Amino acid sequence: MIDLQRNLSAEEHLILYWYSIVVEKSNVSYDDFRITESLIMRFNEYVKKWNTAFFNNPLRFEKPVDWDRNRTKTDYFRNQLAKGHEFELWVQRKFKSCGVDIGGYNSEKGQFAGENNLGIEIKYDMRHAETGNIYIEYCERLDSSKSWIKSGILKNDNTKYWLIGNMNDYFIFTKITLVNIYNKLIRKENIKGCHLVEEKLNGTSKGFVMNNAFSRTVTFADSIEDFVGKLNIDTNISYYALNMFVHGRRECRYIRNKPDNMIKVFDSLDDALKAGFQKCNNPNCFL
Repeated sequence: MIDLQRNLSAEEHLILYWYSIVVEKSNVSYDDFRITESLIMRFNEYVKKWNTAFFNNPLRFEKPVDWDRNRTKTDYFRNQLAKGHEFELWVQRKFKSCGVDIGGYNSEKGQFAGENNLGIEIKYDMRHAETGNIYIEYCERLDSSKSWIKSGILKNDNTKYWLIGNMNDYFIFTKITLVNIYNKLIRKENIKGCHLVEEKLNGTSKGFVMNNAFSRTVTFADSIEDFVGKLNIDTNISYYALNMFVHGRRECRYIRNKPDNMIKVFDSLDDALKAGFQKCNNPNCFL
């Protein structure tokens, strides 16, 4: 949302120009472009309606961020990315219903550090409903000509927990539990209901499977609600808005020296975004 009571920023000039071109279909060069009060009001109303639609139906409007890797993006890959993203959104909303914002990382650089602030790896298992098994990955490669690299439970990141399955049936494990199972299987120890998966000729993933019965015996929590309760997560999180941005930390450099009477406080990030604010660009603000 753009505040009519202050000078427009460079970004707001650009946003309004592109709004006039894309949404209002104007055919004007920037030199001839005029910003009027009514244009800003129309833009604000458009943003308000967009935010409402976005947060009422995130599975339709919120898109996954596809990394700019030099790899072939097949229809299968895109479909799996969309399915996985849909499951992640569902998990995020379940956490938010418990008062917890897990703070997902979208960029490739961010994902190398972990999947979210809470250290939960979220995995959609597309075949779980069909097989009754859970697949746990520990190595991957782009194609059969490449070397294997550690991934999944062996990746060195901030992951402490593993949430995997689908919207109807999911499991929450500690990462250390899954690593211990992997080590036993590698040592060829027999574990009933759990085994390594034989690598296929052109396989790009190494892992092991656990059936439902065994998986239930090693879960950390039976549900997201149970998980939040066991970790005693502080759900009293505040978000601080000033001008057009909302911040996850009061000590963020952009607002730490601003008086409290200038700051609008929200109980959830969703509420702040619905009110028209944008997330702060400082990468440390929501850590």
